[in-house]
Amino acid sequence: MKRNLIYHTLIPLDNDIPVFTCRDGSHITRLDAIARDGALLSADRKTLDQLLPNHAGIAPKQAVTMELSFSLGNAAFTVNASCRLIAVRRLCRERYELKLVFDSLEEHAETIINDFVESALHIQEQRKVA
Repeated sequence: MKRNLIYHTLIPLDNDIPVFTCRDGSHITRLDAIARDGALLSADRKTLDQLLPNHAGIAPKQAVTMELSFSLGNAAFTVNASCRLIAVRRLCRERYELKLVFDSLEEHAETIINDFVESALHIQEQRKVA
């Protein structure tokens, strides 16, 4: 059963550092959280400057299109997604949070993300009950 009310709920991740791929190559970032509609990445200032050269700011109406590649949990499958970077937030002096919204996902990638989110939410519900 797909729960539509939690479509935007972010599930925190404790993944290793994945490779973020965009038009001009690969960059190292950290995948901090994922939802059915997007993801949160964190990056240092140097990586942010490489990803967004000549961008003073990011806004939802001025989103930057990027490609994202990552894997979830123990899945051997790599999720490839076309994303829009809609917000950048400074966390500290050298750390930034990037909010991405998925534009397109392959059908099996969408299934993997949905299963991962549902599993994580089910585990959280069990912890609340116990």
